[in-house]
Amino acid sequence: MRKRGLLVGLALLVVLPLSSCGTSVEINLDGTAWELTSMGGDPLIPGSRITLAFEGGEVEGSAGCNRYFGTYTLSGGGGFQVSEWAITEMACLSPEGVMSQETTYMGHLSTACRVVLEGDELKLQDGSGRDLLIFVAATE
Repeated sequence: MRKRGLLVGLALLVVLPLSSCGTSVEINLDGTAWELTSMGGDPLIPGSRITLAFEGGEVEGSAGCNRYFGTYTLSGGGGFQVSEWAITEMACLSPEGVMSQETTYMGHLSTACRVVLEGDELKLQDGSGRDLLIFVAATE
């Protein structure tokens, strides 16, 4: 009898953690603000700052030089899409490479289709689960 109870207990230890693997947690980004730390696995150009904020179904931020805004949608399982977005059209010469970095950022933002909250990081990923953009909570 004691052996049977031990086996049932061990089985529960194995089954219970596995039952949570398929569940998806609803993500609420409303009212949050983030600062980019990594883009496609690369750090940002020193002296540049890229931000992302969510409020009431809208997204806005700084792409490094220009401001952008648009709408976003979240769907089950971490689905994410930014649409109907626009960006100001200033040209910045400093820091060197900031305009190219901005173009890459906006490309990643428009193609990201999945959002993941992992620890204190917000990750925007492509369809294969590759991290495109990694953010931390903004301090300002």
